[in-house]
Amino acid sequence: MRLKQNVGPTDRLARIVGGAAVAVLARPPLLKALGIYWALEGLVGYCLWYDLMNISSLPEKRRKPGEEDFPIAGGATDNGAGILTFSRDMAESA
Repeated sequence: MRLKQNVGPTDRLARIVGGAAVAVLARPPLLKALGIYWALEGLVGYCLWYDLMNISSLPEKRRKPGEEDFPIAGGATDNGAGILTFSRDMAESA
């Protein structure tokens, strides 16, 4: 079984470095375990919580067809200039 990757390269690096630092510097065993978990998430490139919330920090070009980021409630539309606009009618109908 192979997990789909949903953690981008910058996020992975932060998880590996931060998790290793927490695992090394923490005194309580629970924090050490949490640091190891974060470091493993970075090494594997998969985050359970991202998967449950349908979030991906991968760049657009590395996503598989049909994979989208977290949907915006209220139906935001792109006006062509890269700016999202919201319509009250669309938000009320949702």
